[in-house]
Amino acid sequence: MKKLLNEHFKVWKETLAALGFFALMAIFVPRAKAAHMGTGGEFLAMMLSAGIITALYFGGGLVRKRLEESPLKGERLSYFTGRELVNQAVGSEDDLGDTALVAVDPATVQPAKTTVAFNRYDEAALDLVEEAEQERRGAPELENNDLPDRIIEENPVYLSDCFQPDVTSIIGAMVLLIGMRRSGKSNATAVLIEELARWLLPMVIFDTMDEHRGLLDMRFLRRGVHAGSMDLLQGNNELKHYVPIDIEGAYEFGQSVMEGSLQVVVNLASFDDETAGKVMSEIIDGINDWEQARSNKQRVPVIVVLEEAPKWLPQNLGDSNVSKATQALLHQAFFGMVVTRGGKNGFGLIATAQRYSMLNKNLLQPLWQFLFYQKAENDVDRYMKLGLPRGATISLQQGECFIFGPTVLGFRTMIRERYSEHMGHTPGIDALIAHHAGMMPVPVVLNRSFARENEHTGIGTIYGYQGTRTESLYNGLDEHIGIPYRQNYQRYPQTSAQREEPTHSGTTHTRALSPQLQLALVLYNQGAHTIFGLASAMTEDGRFGTISSAAAYKLINQLKTLQLIDADRRVKEES
Repeated sequence: MKKLLNEHFKVWKETLAALGFFALMAIFVPRAKAAHMGTGGEFLAMMLSAGIITALYFGGGLVRKRLEESPLKGERLSYFTGRELVNQAVGSEDDLGDTALVAVDPATVQPAKTTVAFNRYDEAALDLVEEAEQERRGAPELENNDLPDRIIEENPVYLSDCFQPDVTSIIGAMVLLIGMRRSGKSNATAVLIEELARWLLPMVIFDTMDEHRGLLDMRFLRRGVHAGSMDLLQGNNELKHYVPIDIEGAYEFGQSVMEGSLQVVVNLASFDDETAGKVMSEIIDGINDWEQARSNKQRVPVIVVLEEAPKWLPQNLGDSNVSKATQALLHQAFFGMVVTRGGKNGFGLIATAQRYSMLNKNLLQPLWQFLFYQKAENDVDRYMKLGLPRGATISLQQGECFIFGPTVLGFRTMIRERYSEHMGHTPGIDALIAHHAGMMPVPVVLNRSFARENEHTGIGTIYGYQGTRTESLYNGLDEHIGIPYRQNYQRYPQTSAQREEPTHSGTTHTRALSPQLQLALVLYNQGAHTIFGLASAMTEDGRFGTISSAAAYKLINQLKTLQLIDADRRVKEES
């Protein structure tokens, strides 16, 4: 409005300047002729007229600027005119509109006789007057228009120290989290789950990458259940609260989720993609039928979480990981039940994706959006359409995002760290250092043939990189066969006695073995010769917690590689 008013005044100023120039010419030219100044007199009259008009034109602008900078800015209108303009709401049927421009006499504080409906220029004038008054009073209204530093609502969901929205605004809504790998997307998803689970909401977490097993704790999911394929249950004694499901039982399982207000983590990685897609559609179908069998007042809100949504709901069907029939079932389940009619049936959806362009367009109208770091041009442009500058998008730190919701637009905050264990974090330098702590020397790792027709075969045979016998010199350190490598394990050359082939009963090996491998060797020598026997014995010992059969199998293989046990004896025992 201010720009419109300035353009309006500019047109009038230029018109008045032209009229003033010719008016001055009409005054000065006759006088020049009367003084017999000739053509030079006329030229002088033109220059004098132009100079006066120019001085008034630019001088008036300078005076106006000085008045705007003056502390009397809010009072200058009444000072020069003796009246002030106010924005007065009109309430009777005889009024001229919703708002009118009313002239008020400052002496009597009564409206003048003339009251007219104002146009867009009058609205612009009122805006300027209001801005002047705000600046004179310290501009409290403008300060209130700024985004607050903290948003903490009733029934808060603790997402960060400065952003805690009302849980009722998230229940039954669609939430979309977008961001590149390692941007903090998975952490934010877990935080949302932890906060919503406190309200004992039934929820189904379709865990694509098996990242959310850490939530299966009474501290986070009070009614938590782990679900997956039967294959995952076999031979794995570490699973707690695990329920095996298949395609035939998934529908009934979905109804059980609602009946018991269960909070389920479904391990999709335990199925093949085709089976996983059908299991998801059956679970959602069961939940939907449970809701529809009840009146609207009896329905219960439920949260569905879909990690890596583009894998199951891609924009380009050519990128689908399942058959056309299964893809149709997924579309019907998510789009037909959860998204389109989900609100009335109690469904809420939390979906994550790395890029906008990979996600099906049916998921691009969420009530809540959490936008994390992006650097791809298409995604940055998409952020810009929401009003986010390019520089702000690429400056986001890990865990930091912009939040768009029903009560906030573009609120920037750092999402808090999840309380539950993150089972899918990207391995970093700490994991590398831990791996190095138990790293075997290269000759020990390559102590077997990787080619069927290699002439050098047999247990304990050491090969170089090309399959030929080599010295056990590694990184400048002489090492015994089977002794794990340690940084600066031995700084001095070994003696000939140290180079001798170690025996199974010697103590040189056990001193260099890890504590867990030492215990495995002791228990093996005491009679735990089978995989399950060793796992049971080590678990009963308790020093290293529960030992799975897979871990025991790995330990036995390491002992066999180090020639500390008789492999033929172990095979005979198991047979």
